[in-house]
Amino acid sequence: MALVVVLSALAVLAIGMILFWGLVIFGIVSYLLALHAEGVYALIEAAAAFASSGVLVSASFGLFSRIGGARSAAAALLVGAVVWSVAEWGELVEAPYLMSLAAALASYLAVAAFESAAPETAS
Repeated sequence: MALVVVLSALAVLAIGMILFWGLVIFGIVSYLLALHAEGVYALIEAAAAFASSGVLVSASFGLFSRIGGARSAAAALLVGAVVWSVAEWGELVEAPYLMSLAAALASYLAVAAFESAAPETAS
């Protein structure tokens, strides 16, 4: 019984330390982003565009079709955010949001093709 209490206390302490250091790291990153931003409007624009292409694709397919699933949605979210980040901060294209939207759509459909091809298991 005492061992369980000690292990529980250590687990809570470890989780607390992870949360603390995550907060510190993200606070520093946020400060640096705000320090080098062109203004509040630019920060809001970046925050809105960061993952919204993946959300738009995932929500559209999730609400209006039976194509894809959880893996497709995760792929669209990840690819959309990465492509927007690279295209925006690397200044590769004039319309980084449209590029991320196309990449999110392509990744959603590609993963959905593999999801539907996989045999379903009975639960």
